[in-house]
Amino acid sequence: MNKKVSPELALAALLSGSLTLLVSATAVIVVIILWVYRFNCDTGMVVASSGAEYFMITLFRVYIQDKSCEYSLTVEGITRSQSVFILALITLSVSVLSVISAIILMTVSQMQDGGRYISVTTYVYVTVSIAVLVVDLTFGIHFGMDISTLTSRLNENSAGVMSNYELDMIRLSALLLMSLTLKGYMFHLVNIVLLGCLLVFVFSHQSDVQRNEHPIHKLGALNAYDHTRILQQSGSRASSWQRPDMFLDVPRKLERSESWLRNQQNQPHGLGVRPFSYLEEPKRPQISSKTSTPEPNWRPNWPQGPPVPAPDYSPPVRRLKSALKTAY
Repeated sequence: MNKKVSPELALAALLSGSLTLLVSATAVIVVIILWVYRFNCDTGMVVASSGAEYFMITLFRVYIQDKSCEYSLTVEGITRSQSVFILALITLSVSVLSVISAIILMTVSQMQDGGRYISVTTYVYVTVSIAVLVVDLTFGIHFGMDISTLTSRLNENSAGVMSNYELDMIRLSALLLMSLTLKGYMFHLVNIVLLGCLLVFVFSHQSDVQRNEHPIHKLGALNAYDHTRILQQSGSRASSWQRPDMFLDVPRKLERSESWLRNQQNQPHGLGVRPFSYLEEPKRPQISSKTSTPEPNWRPNWPQGPPVPAPDYSPPVRRLKSALKTAY
């Protein structure tokens, strides 16, 4: 089994994971900042702000500030701040999941045995990325509807009306928030291409794993008492192991496996037959004790001779010279 991730799969996982990590972490930070400033009722006084700050003040009063605050601005027919707050919480949740899945994907793609987990990790990462895309599209559609509504109101008003300036600022605020929620429009386009490459490489990785898998792993559970399966497998082996034509005239000896199979076929179905095992000791036939016929004595009755002494195999005694005896 391929334990290491292929280089192209590791590269696609690294690129997509890095891009998702960067964008999702930024989204988490922005949502937390908006959440903190939502309940700040001291901000939003138009009189105390300059002309350069009017655009951001209008955006804050319409879409971020809680309606219980004194300076909050409610416009009929567009998305309220409460709806924006709920969608922001959903965006925060999926962004956190996206950050976690991206980190796990990049880690697994760089592991030595990452091939075991890369498929599951990629599928989880792709699922989370699709959820992020759905939430961002939902968020962006809300702001797009606000732009359409405000544009229709501006078309109904005449030029030079003072209220047009405020409506135009609100329309630009909706456009900015739609661009932020859709991650600058380009992130999802690039990420969809990378996700497609990830899926293609994962499918290729799975096919390589199945191709290189040992044949013993492809077999199911074996049952020694399944006679039908044994006969079918033996028949397929016999058909595939044909001898060459030059040996067809040679008489073939009866193999033990075939004779055993023939005996199995001849056995009645009611009897339970066990397969042969080399671990069992062969049962030897026992001699029946019913035959009591004595064997004939073929030895002649010769007369006995004189007794013969037992042979002596002890070595002869050696005499040793004395060291005190003088030599003459």
